[in-house]
Amino acid sequence: MIFFVILNGFFVIFKKLILLSSLLILGACGGGGGDDSSSDKSSVEHSDTSSTTDTISTENSPFSLALSETVNKTISEKKWHYYKLETPEDILLNISLEQLTGDVDLYVKQNEIPTKYDYDCRSNNSFNRSEKCLQRLKNGTVHYISVAAQGDASYQLKAVLDEITISKVTLLLHGLASDADTWDNLIGDDSFYAGSCLKLNFEDKIELLPQVNSQSESCFRLNFGGYDRDINVSASGLDGKTCLDSSGCNGDYTHFEYLGKEVESAIASIVKRLGIDTEIVLLGHSRGGLAARAYLQSQGAQYKEYVKALVTTGTPHQGSPLGRFYRYMEDNCIPKSSYENDNDICEDNWEVVKMLAGVRWYQDDFMIDLLVPSIDFLSPESNEINKLNENLVSLENIKISELSYQGTQFGILAKNATGLLKDGDYDLYNYRQFFGGDHPNPTTLRYIEKGASRESLIGDGIVPAYSQKLSNLLISQGRNVDKSFSSNESKVLHTEQTSKVTDLYTVFESVRSQIGWND
Repeated sequence: MIFFVILNGFFVIFKKLILLSSLLILGACGGGGGDDSSSDKSSVEHSDTSSTTDTISTENSPFSLALSETVNKTISEKKWHYYKLETPEDILLNISLEQLTGDVDLYVKQNEIPTKYDYDCRSNNSFNRSEKCLQRLKNGTVHYISVAAQGDASYQLKAVLDEITISKVTLLLHGLASDADTWDNLIGDDSFYAGSCLKLNFEDKIELLPQVNSQSESCFRLNFGGYDRDINVSASGLDGKTCLDSSGCNGDYTHFEYLGKEVESAIASIVKRLGIDTEIVLLGHSRGGLAARAYLQSQGAQYKEYVKALVTTGTPHQGSPLGRFYRYMEDNCIPKSSYENDNDICEDNWEVVKMLAGVRWYQDDFMIDLLVPSIDFLSPESNEINKLNENLVSLENIKISELSYQGTQFGILAKNATGLLKDGDYDLYNYRQFFGGDHPNPTTLRYIEKGASRESLIGDGIVPAYSQKLSNLLISQGRNVDKSFSSNESKVLHTEQTSKVTDLYTVFESVRSQIGWND
């Protein structure tokens, strides 16, 4: 009997020992939770606790964070906290960790939980400095935030929307026989850029930005010519003339398509430097307006969404009759060695070529090389002009303004030219005028006119008024330009239009209002 009592006592003690051992084992395993390490093998453990009193936060069940809400929490060394944030689209999101008492890192990612090696934004300053992620987001409304502790710490988490600041940019595009300096008078005027406008060459990377003007606008001006010496795409001129300048020839040997690529390259550099909140106005003089159109009308071109408006002045949208001079010479007067002294039509024409290029006695601010292929490209019948005017649909989503001049007879190329009589004008039609310079043979002028009267070609001396108006082309497409400005001022020459600051200011004020820059 005593034996059975003792045996039963040992049995009870044995059961209690087993129960106690089980409890100790459970306590050592943390309730069976185990080590919740992240898949990225981070040195910081992913934990589902933020403090002994916090609600559980896991990758599958993150805390909810609202915009402008302030969250104060403590976190243990090697632990992670997770948050889910919902926002509108098209925002500047500012997520910050402040009041840190230890080393805590911040990770942010759209649509999924960020990890140490997979994130859209990371801020991991050393020790207890504050952390910030500032993201400009066009799309997406769900954002996940991870807070990782390198040591025991407390923190304050907040997400707010910052105000989006628009970078307002004007890109100036010069024309034929010109360069970026043609805009000097406009740039130097206080109503525009007070002398600050950065020159860009093809594929330039922008380091220092120009100073913004009083209306917080930046100015850039492009020097064309990046493809003039490219043997694969450049064009040669009359009598085999090519670009010999190592820095290019201002685009005079480049097809419109590639002038458009130069515009695209400049815009890409601007956007990459200023960011996605950039709005651009293109201002093109003469062929510069065609380069802008070549870019905007190209189906494969990038960054077009940043261009809000196009302004053209003196642009030959339907070509210039002067371009036919090139075709006449090509068909009748080359090679030069055979025709420059023929005592006939071609000799007259070659003398004009040499005079306007500055080879003969004529000296003036206006010089033009009539042998370059761009002269041919500007002919109303050229493939370049026809191709550009076949595809106008791409201009539908952009504000367009035009500035045209219609007070100068066709053929007047210069005023107050050195050594010339008759008020100092150089007029192509003053054939054999004493001390009037060299002039094309009248037969060539009839070819250039192609049946039109000189009076019908009135404009700026080179481009007829009707050709300066893009509206004349757009009407056939069922739309018009947004603003059209026309001047009847007498003898405003083609080469003077970039200096007509008052006229350009009037156009620009209208454009600013159209695209909201005056708001």
